[in-house]
Amino acid sequence: MREVDNRDANTLMMEVAAEVRRACEAQRRFLEWHGNADETTPFAERLRRFVEMVAESEPWAASYERIRSRFPDRMDQLHALLLPIRREIFGE
Repeated sequence: MREVDNRDANTLMMEVAAEVRRACEAQRRFLEWHGNADETTPFAERLRRFVEMVAESEPWAASYERIRSRFPDRMDQLHALLLPIRREIFGE
């Protein structure tokens, strides 16, 4: 049986900021590592690191979908909340 998520939009928005920060940090670490990996790096190691990045992003992806489906009117607010985090981590 699926667990019912009764959190309100404000609670989800607060939690998603921490999740997206973790996801962006994981992506940045992977991209930095991948950029420094050479052709001798085993495929298994490349794949392991990619899977690690994806796993760290899954909570964020689930929360994004939850907000999009339950609170579609809050998407502009969500994007505005997350943009400074992306700029901080990726220097955009």
